[in-house]
Amino acid sequence: MTSRNQIAEIFLDLKAMEINRAFDYKIPDELIESIGIGIMVVVPFGSRKEIGYVARLKGKSNLPDKNLKKIDRVIGNITLFDIKKLGLIYWMSFYYIAAIGKIIELFLPPVSKSRLERFCKLKIKPIIDESKVIPGRQPNDILPLNNLNQRPFFGDIYCEDINNFIRKNLHKAFLLEGFLSSYNKTSLYLNLCRQTLKSNRKVLILVPEIISAEKLYASLKIDFCKRVCIYHSEMSEKKRFETWYEIWTGNFEVIIGTRSALFTPIEDLGLVIIDDEHDLSYKDSSILRYNAQDVALRLGKILKIPVVFTSPTPSMSIRFKAENENNFKIIEVSDDFNNKALLEKVVVDLKKIDSYKDNTLITNTLHKAISAEILSGNKVIVFINKLGFSNFLICAKCGNIPKCPVCNLSYRYHKTGKKLICHHCGKEIYYEGVCTACGSDNISFSGSGIEKVESSLNLRFKDVPIFRIDSEAVEQKGSQENLLKKINCPGPAIIIGTQMIAKNYGIENITLAAVISCDNMLELPDYHMYERVFQMVSQISQKVNGYNKRGKIIIQTFNPENLAIRNFISGSYKDFYLEELGNRKELGYPPYSSLVNIIISGSSEKKVKSEIIKLSEKICEKITNVDFVLLGPATSPFLKLNIFYRWHIIIKTKEFYKFAVKFGKVMRNFKKMDSNKIIIDVDPVWIL
Repeated sequence: MTSRNQIAEIFLDLKAMEINRAFDYKIPDELIESIGIGIMVVVPFGSRKEIGYVARLKGKSNLPDKNLKKIDRVIGNITLFDIKKLGLIYWMSFYYIAAIGKIIELFLPPVSKSRLERFCKLKIKPIIDESKVIPGRQPNDILPLNNLNQRPFFGDIYCEDINNFIRKNLHKAFLLEGFLSSYNKTSLYLNLCRQTLKSNRKVLILVPEIISAEKLYASLKIDFCKRVCIYHSEMSEKKRFETWYEIWTGNFEVIIGTRSALFTPIEDLGLVIIDDEHDLSYKDSSILRYNAQDVALRLGKILKIPVVFTSPTPSMSIRFKAENENNFKIIEVSDDFNNKALLEKVVVDLKKIDSYKDNTLITNTLHKAISAEILSGNKVIVFINKLGFSNFLICAKCGNIPKCPVCNLSYRYHKTGKKLICHHCGKEIYYEGVCTACGSDNISFSGSGIEKVESSLNLRFKDVPIFRIDSEAVEQKGSQENLLKKINCPGPAIIIGTQMIAKNYGIENITLAAVISCDNMLELPDYHMYERVFQMVSQISQKVNGYNKRGKIIIQTFNPENLAIRNFISGSYKDFYLEELGNRKELGYPPYSSLVNIIISGSSEKKVKSEIIKLSEKICEKITNVDFVLLGPATSPFLKLNIFYRWHIIIKTKEFYKFAVKFGKVMRNFKKMDSNKIIIDVDPVWIL
């Protein structure tokens, strides 16, 4: 009989759902002292050797001793995850119906497998780097606040309840709902960070975008010096690993980063803050489609620490949880001076304008408003949610619309460089000025993009600096920093942008914001659309920061009575939330149910269609005694992307946990074609 703790449960470093379980292996006597939870090992698996991770030690196995293979060798003595992180790994695997090997990968050092093995062979975990400790301060002492008189705390009353849970090391979730200036938000975060560090624990602050991380890092570095770091996936491989390593060794107490920072090896974590939690960047769009908000909330429960969400316009899901869960609290916050009170809101109904005398792109109302602000020396921002010059081209003679051969979707025309670009796979071709089918030069440009807006404004405001903030313009002009320096020069300017313009760039003296059209967002086949429009328009309005001046936002739309615009004009997020919540309840959409979008893609549409029909039949056959509705199979809204055809099934259920258990079993037994790929998107933010 096997002696105590001579069996190890090991998860293999494999990503397939059909082997998503732990395998029992004997621990050789000579390795007993080297084995522990989170240790990396090499084990025999079939006829080959595989890397695995120890998840549990036990005295016996359900398998006979003769069927148990031995661990081949241990790779170093570094613990890659502890029992609490393992709990989060199990939860993520269950909730997102994903292979544990795929989840574990998130928690590993950001290096190649060969470098990972070298890392695990370190003899001891290094001690804190004393060069980073402020003179006269012990590693766990609270740092003195620099510039105390210049940087007073904001929002002590908002932080009081949260700080109480930090001191007691208890879990509770908080939603700080409302508009805050960048300065006051930073001061509030500083308040919470200091209380956490005073309790000898660390802080993780998640932000949606890299530029937001950099701005917050620059602010907090004033007070926390070398004890604060920034971490995100776009750092160089070397810098990213160095930062991860120093987090692991305990050299940082405040970690600021995008969603990947959630998986860094922070010991003694005492607080998680999710800034602008409504932002879609928190949803991973790769094969493993997790929501950072939900993972952070689960981590807080496991570690028994507070989790703080902030947003002026919270996502429907988080707002609903905050209202209905016992361990969740809403705290309404606001600046002492709220510039929204001075904001004039104007809606231009594009259905009612005279097309012979007016322009649906830059209407007379908008033109007059821009002119007035420019004459006063102020800045104006103009938002349009489309890149390029026009949405597509159409030949007036034969009706041909140039389409991407890879995705079978129309090209978008970019006047800069005279290119036709597919915004799904990136393929581009040079535009010759004639129809590719019949050779006619009678080409119609349909729809409007940011380049057309820029061209129109250049004609009307020839002596005014006009800047673009979008992914293409930033790349062309160089770094964002140089572009922002030019924009922030004194004097009038017009700044045109896509969704990037809603980020916190710190542009001053903006007194007018304009939304060219949000109707194209409402056309998308997704139940989130009203929520997206309300949040986007609200974010654009918050860019108006001409304090002591009356600011204005102008919204041009063909649908002024839709609930997003109507509730924005009335100034009530709560009214919008309640009306949208009522609509979703009637239709049975989240948060009154859970959605799972199951996508199968492959180069052969016939094989993709055949396999998704087969999977849908298995779901209906095997998942019984669970309340769910299966919608489909059907083609995805974008059938073909980057040579791959896409079909999907949508599951709507009010018993998600029961469904997830049974669906996990279906996926473990489902033999998919090697040529196809299956993506399981739980709680999708887009159904496209």
